[in-house]
Amino acid sequence: MPSVLRILFFCRHNSVRAPLAAALAERIAAPKVEAFCAGLDALPMTPEVESTIVNLTGAAPKAVAELADLSAEGIGLIVVLSDKTHASPAIGAKLDEYFTDTEVVEWDMPAPTDDEDIKHLEIELAERLRLMFLARHLI
Repeated sequence: MPSVLRILFFCRHNSVRAPLAAALAERIAAPKVEAFCAGLDALPMTPEVESTIVNLTGAAPKAVAELADLSAEGIGLIVVLSDKTHASPAIGAKLDEYFTDTEVVEWDMPAPTDDEDIKHLEIELAERLRLMFLARHLI
């Protein structure tokens, strides 16, 4: 087992869910976890999310513009954050292009629409990440 688990958090736009998950993952499990975020159709992060992430980690998340740049980094786990009611087969197809043998976990998480939704998302992500890291003996 590698000493550092590299995780790619992937959502449709990489503007809320994936960046927030990446920031929380590093806050909860650093130095045993290195987190990245990416999206199928990347959009700028919302100011609320950027502020939350900077408050959590002191830095912006490591967003990945090109998945090809990350495929050589030894990603051990991909967490896809998507709303099952709006699931996109394009996400799976895009990930399959670059990560053929990487474990993929899918979490059903609707995109937040306001500040209150973002706060609830932060709490739910933190709980899921803690449980996942405990199960993997990373914390």
